Amino acid sequence: MGAVSYSIRGRMMARVGDAVAWCWERLSVIASVGPKSRRGRRFGAFGEGSIICFPATSLMNERFIEIGENTMIGPHVALSAGMAPGQECLSQPVVRIGDRCLIGRGSGIVGHFSIDIGDDVWTGHHVYITDQNHGYDNVDIPISQQSMPEKPGPKTKGYDPSGFLLNAPAILSESG
Repeated sequence: MGAVSYSIRGRMMARVGDAVAWCWERLSVIASVGPKSRRGRRFGAFGEGSIICFPATSLMNERFIEIGENTMIGPHVALSAGMAPGQECLSQPVVRIGDRCLIGRGSGIVGHFSIDIGDDVWTGHHVYITDQNHGYDNVDIPISQQSMPEKPGPKTKGYDPSGFLLNAPAILSESG
């Protein structure tokens, strides 16, 4: 009896697992954000053929974010303009992602003033791009208590045929 029940339970678990995976794949497509979706219409611009794959980790102050055409933003990505929901930002757009870009899964793009990602830029997974950095001039004072200088944000010029942003770098604001 024991071997038979394990065999039946194993087959049942496999079928349930297949059903859950099938449902998840379909629901992920339905829940993705596109230019015609209710969530997509909150953005400053959302180009045709572009998509933010489900699930998105965080989308904040979308009206200050512009996404070009035919751009794919992977799942578990955080896109943010400003530090708090509803914040009035100083520039429009705060974050601009060009045409035909690919932002890898788990990445974060957090703009406070201006980030401009050009056309045809691809990133790997877990890339972090921000225009805000923390002061670290005095090693005797915790970083959290030092100033956070506003500086021009990172800009990409577009596709570089020699490569793309690989997995897990942090792209910070310009120094000095």
